[in-house]
Amino acid sequence: MKLGSIALLMIAMLSPASFRDDILQKDVIPGMEVKTKWIRALEDSDVVLDGRVKATLKKGSKLIHPENFNGRDMDVTLIGQGSFEVPDGYQLGVIYDEVIVVTSGASFSLTKTPETIEVTVHDNQVVVSAGDRQVVVSRWQKVIYDTSKKRLSVIDVRIQMT
Repeated sequence: MKLGSIALLMIAMLSPASFRDDILQKDVIPGMEVKTKWIRALEDSDVVLDGRVKATLKKGSKLIHPENFNGRDMDVTLIGQGSFEVPDGYQLGVIYDEVIVVTSGASFSLTKTPETIEVTVHDNQVVVSAGDRQVVVSRWQKVIYDTSKKRLSVIDVRIQMT
């Protein structure tokens, strides 16, 4: 997947059984060459994209995706906070404010504060890009992107398992 293709969002489809209408709002964004949909979580919610990629959205978060996915690659935009579980053999690109995350077969979470954007890897590896910098982040690691200094830092973390 080329990073430039992320901005053009490929075609995406939601499995009808993957969300509850009472906790998610959905709509089509008009004027896009590729029909694009968005989902807004009215409470913490799990969404399954195209029957394969699980997205967990925090209350108030929004996920923008193409109406139909095509093939093994999918690109989405996240506004708010959430996490993703991508099965082996499928590639996901996530635009998250100033950061782009690309992975195949990994799980990771995305959070944001007024000063930072954080990507925490729970399993496997992801590639995180911001500006002209790119880093590979593995399990038990977190990338912190300082939005004012435009700096990426990688730190080791231990995720508490319950």
